[in-house]
Amino acid sequence: MTSMNRERDTRDTDDPAIDVELIDDSTESVLAMRLGTSTRTDIERKAPIQIGHLERLLAQELGSGEDAAAREQIRKAHRLIDLLHRPAPDAPTFEAFFFLRDVAAMTRRLLRIHGQKSGGGAG
Repeated sequence: MTSMNRERDTRDTDDPAIDVELIDDSTESVLAMRLGTSTRTDIERKAPIQIGHLERLLAQELGSGEDAAAREQIRKAHRLIDLLHRPAPDAPTFEAFFFLRDVAAMTRRLLRIHGQKSGGGAG
């Protein structure tokens, strides 16, 4: 089992370019998944991608210095993807599924904040 276990995603998160359309489509795809029809393999394949999107957004300047709401979302995002809070490889599929959905939903929230800060109005 890969993805959500105790290994960090090693993708480059230093690239400042955020592909809003790609992230939006990717998170939409995850949020359209259904628990009863999603396999653990599907979930584990998508989790590192979603975590990577979220990490890339967290590497951006999201205005946390002057915006308490943004600061709170950033704090929640860091906690969500902390290695200690990810589902273990032997966790039930529903736990992995809801973790994946939570990461996608948080990514969309930070994408909106990014859009507001960059003037793009994402989301």
